[in-house]
Amino acid sequence: MYAPRFKNSSIQLERKYLTHARLRCFTSELRQVFANLVGNALDAMAQGGRLNVRIRLARARDDGAESGIRVAIADTGHGIPVELQRRVFEPFMSTKEITGVGLGLWVSQGIVKKHGGRIVLRSSTSPQRHGTVFTLFFPFRTPQE
Repeated sequence: MYAPRFKNSSIQLERKYLTHARLRCFTSELRQVFANLVGNALDAMAQGGRLNVRIRLARARDDGAESGIRVAIADTGHGIPVELQRRVFEPFMSTKEITGVGLGLWVSQGIVKKHGGRIVLRSSTSPQRHGTVFTLFFPFRTPQE
């Protein structure tokens, strides 16, 4: 889906899938989350860069009791300023000025929570080490079970 954008923007994709475990989920909804995160990363790297996607088995960071899958999507884009980081999951909040509606991360967070998961953001605008990492955790057991 994004192959032409990767090629035209000189963005290198690095994938590391350390598990092939399966989740019980609504695949179309998770596809929407990942498409939004990858699309945002590509927008942040218009002049080229690197996108890392890692998937591995993990335990929940809060108490470690839940096992599941952790997905990290990391880009070498310009980063998100600290003053905006705590607001990125709010509706109609966009870092893209006139090109963004500001609903993608809000909707994505809702989908992740619906699946019993969590999404965390880390970002830096430092000239030496800039970029953004979204880390998602999905438990193997959903809250409805």
